[in-house]
Parts: sequence; structure tokens; C-alpha cells
Amino acid sequence: MKIKSKFSRRLILTGYSLFLAFLAIYSIFDYQYEWRKVQSFVMREIRSIALSTRPILNVDGMLTLSKEIEKDDSRLVENKAFEKLRQPLIDLAAEVGRGIPIYTLQIAPERFEEISRSPNRSHKNATQFLLMSSREPFFKHRYDYKPEMAACFFEGEVVEVPPYVDQHGSWISVYVPLRSDSGAEVVSILEVDYRLDQLKSELLNVFFLKWGVLLVVGALVLILLYVISRRLSMDLEALTEQAKAYSEGKEDVRFGVQSGDEVQILSETLEKARSRQVLAQELLMKAKDRLEESDRNKEELINVLSHELRTPLNGIIGVTSLIEGEVEADIKKVLDRSLERMNVLIENVESYMLIDGLDLAVEKDLCAIQEVTHHWLLSKGFTEETVTFRLEVECLELQNEVFEKILSQLLDNAFKFSEGKGVVVGSGGNPFCVWVEDLGEIIPETSRENIFRPFYQVDMSLTREQEGLGMGLAIAKKYAMKVGGTLSYEEGSQGNRFVFRMPLSATTSRVN
Repeated sequence: MKIKSKFSRRLILTGYSLFLAFLAIYSIFDYQYEWRKVQSFVMREIRSIALSTRPILNVDGMLTLSKEIEKDDSRLVENKAFEKLRQPLIDLAAEVGRGIPIYTLQIAPERFEEISRSPNRSHKNATQFLLMSSREPFFKHRYDYKPEMAACFFEGEVVEVPPYVDQHGSWISVYVPLRSDSGAEVVSILEVDYRLDQLKSELLNVFFLKWGVLLVVGALVLILLYVISRRLSMDLEALTEQAKAYSEGKEDVRFGVQSGDEVQILSETLEKARSRQVLAQELLMKAKDRLEESDRNKEELINVLSHELRTPLNGIIGVTSLIEGEVEADIKKVLDRSLERMNVLIENVESYMLIDGLDLAVEKDLCAIQEVTHHWLLSKGFTEETVTFRLEVECLELQNEVFEKILSQLLDNAFKFSEGKGVVVGSGGNPFCVWVEDLGEIIPETSRENIFRPFYQVDMSLTREQEGLGMGLAIAKKYAMKVGGTLSYEEGSQGNRFVFRMPLSATTSRVN
């Protein structure tokens, strides 16, 4: 089955998502920044217009005219003085362009007292137009009073009004105070407005153009990423196919990708590792063959030695039984002991060498620790008083032959080194264990890691008191490992303790 890499798709999706996220965040911040910058520029421009307009206005003439002519008076159309007063505003508005309205406002005289008492709140129809840059006069038409006007009307300050919305649209404004020729008081204000709706529309068009360019550039980048990732994914797919085939055991697979990049380096590294593994497998097969041959030779040697040693040994035992009564009892005792020792040594070596190939029964037996110990004591001629039991658990489920071998070797070792003081047999703990503790001399720490090696003895001198080849603990440990358990040394309360920890599958029964 062909393996399809999702690398390209994931790379494209990740890149496209990151690009869109970046574009969205960038556009929001950039638009806000540009919009604030444009507003600041417009504010500076209309402020400049307002301040440059104030000196060219005839304020006293404007006030005098307002006293003579009422709203929509027919004389207003033919009034040369009015046209002369407003002509500078018309010319300036035409020169500036962009539809910037410029006009002067006066607080309606009948509302002045009311507004002066609460200048910081809005008042409907409380101000009136006097001059405007539009072609229509709008003389004395009413206009709402805004709280922003207070600083200009009553304190004579130039006021910049941030963006606001009314029934005519969105605006930004500047108020400049107008004083009479005497300069004693503010008699009117000059207002210059800039409509933001059109400006915002133009700015959005610019941003749409910018985003369009970014999208095109992003699309080109994504196409480039796709081509690159597709090329990379093809190499990865080929390498993955080779790895999958090799993992399925196809021996003719070779790792080979000629991409000229890191994928090729990875391919060459895998090929070197494969070559080393093939070489290692060949060496392992040769070593396995040699080990199998060695095992066969070992078994043949053991069988031959066992047969060749037991044959004369049986002959000696037979002859010894015939000469009973014809030799001294001490000589007969030494001869029997030597024959027994030789027989035990042969059995131990044969047992240790054949444990690995031993076929254990699947079904487990209920092994009673105290009963197995008593049988061993009887076989060795020891009395039950030589063993102290400290059993928390009395029985366990395990192959009976294995448990008897382990416990008998531990008991034999303990009695050998107890110097006639007896041994202690215990069980319990979590995880469950069976232990045998002798009452002899503590084994030195430097020797503890070697005591489970075959043929190792703490006292290796030829004048040692204890007999044996040092096979007992090695046989017990190998049987413990055979069933999945462990055998370890611990320093006991009175001597050396050897602990057989059961495999997790073992079942125990506690003492009632």
C-alpha cells in the first residue's frame, strides 16, 4: 500500500493560516495607525486654515450686518456688504477644495444668558450662522450649541474637536475665537469642518489595494511553499516507503534518495545503519550457530562425562558394598563420604548445565514451605529442631520441582555455613518472598556480588573447611530466573539471608 505523506498539505495549511492571521492583525493595526495619522494630518490642516482665515475677516462688519438684517431677509441677496464679507470664505474654500465648509457662529443674543449659566451642555438651536463659504447665504439660520464650543466662546481658546457624528455625517472640526476690533471679548467663533466619510472611503480603497497586493504576494509565496514542500514530501514519501518495506522484513530494500538536502543525508544515514544492522545480523547468526553448536557439544560432553564418571563410580560403590566388614569402619566411612561427595558434584554440574533446556510443567503445584523443608531435613539426617520457622505465608503455587530445587540448595548452603547453630526459614512481604537465613559469619561486601556465580566460593583456598564446588547458589538463582523470579542476598538480623522473590503470577496462601 502506497504511503501518502500529509506534509505538503499540513505545511500549506499552516502557512496559509499564519499568513491570514498575520494579514488580519496587521491590517487592523495598520488601518488604525493610518486612520489616526490621517486624522492628525487633517486636524493640522484645518487648524492652519482656521488660523489663517481669522485675520482676513471683518468681524465688526459681520456683527453690524447681523443687527440690520433678519433671517432670509430679501435684502440679503442684493446686499453688497454681505457678499463682500463672505467672499474671503468662498475664495478660501474654493482654493482648499475637498468640500471643506468654513463658517462663523454666534450665540443667539436671546440665549446668551441661558448658555452662560450652563455652557458645558448641549443647547438646541442656540447658535446662528452669520457667514458661510457655501453659495447659499444661510444667514442667521439656527445651529446647535455643543459643549466643545464653551472653551472657545468663553475662554478664547482654539479648540480641536475629535471625530463626531451628526445627521449630516462624520466630521472633525476646529473652533477659533473671533474678537471684535477692540479685542475685549469673543463675539463669535470661526468653525472649519472636514467630512471624514469620504476620507475614510478613500483610505479603505487604499487599504483594499494594499491587501490585494499582500494577498497576491501571499498566494505566490504559498505556491512557492507548495512546490518546495511537494518536492520535499515526495522525497519523504520515498524514504517512508523504503523504511516501511524494510520494517516488514524485505531484505533487498536500500535507502536511496537523491534530493541534495537534509533528506538525502537522512537517507544515507539510514542506509549506513541498515548496512551495519545487516552485518550485525550476520555476525549474530554466526554467533548463534556457534552457540548452538557449543550447546550441543556441551550436552554431549556432559552426557559423556556423566556416563564415564558414573560408570566407574558405580563400580567403586559396588565393590565398596562387597568389602563391607573386611575393612576398618573409619576407612569405610571416609570411602562412603568421598563417593557421596563425588556423586553430588556430578549431579550439581549436570543440573546447572541442563536447567536452560528444562521443560517445566504448565500446571503449578501447591507447595507447602514447612513440608518441603521437613523432607529435606529427613533426607540429610537433620532434626526439625535445627530450623526455626517465621512464616507469614505457608503455601504457594509454583512448579514443585523448581521450588524443591531452590529451597534445598538454600538450605544446603545455610547448614553448611551455620556452624551447627541452625537456620531460619521465613516468608511474607510485598512482593511475596521465601527466605533462608544462616547463623554463620557475615559474607564480606566485596564478595556479595560474586556469590551467585558458578564455582565461586568466598574462601577459595585449598585449606578451606567447607567442601563443594560453589554451585548451590548458582543453581538456585538459575532456577529462580527460570520461573521469572529473583534470588538475592540480604544481610539478616543474625546472619546471611538469601531471598527468593516470587514471580508476579505466583499465588500464595497465608497462615491462619
